[in-house]
Amino acid sequence: MNRFQRGQAHLIQRFLTNAQIAVRYHRKDAPTILIDVWPNETVFRILDKDNTRLEWGDRDYIIPVASLKINGVLTEPAKTDWIEEEFPQPHGIQFFMLSAPETEPIWRWDDLQRTAYRVHTKRFKP
Repeated sequence: MNRFQRGQAHLIQRFLTNAQIAVRYHRKDAPTILIDVWPNETVFRILDKDNTRLEWGDRDYIIPVASLKINGVLTEPAKTDWIEEEFPQPHGIQFFMLSAPETEPIWRWDDLQRTAYRVHTKRFKP
């Protein structure tokens, strides 16, 4: 591991320590997993015929690759996955389906070293 990789691992650990939240990650026909993530958001630029409009998801989650293990196997986020997050009252538990506008992917790498996923979501009611 070179200095840059050690520094990045240290930075990720600091983020996890200071900015993390615990969420439940769901995949159909698989056990729910509890993982620590960083909440965020992304603004997308969508081109209409003559105008430009901005659109954004309800919430992004940055997930360390090493945390996303389903049935003990590292896996990539999938379109049918969803995240359950508990907010303070009166909001309670909210559900977020992995989703992105139009031709955007539902996830992308959050860093050049590919150590974290950035997943885009939209709130939904199950």
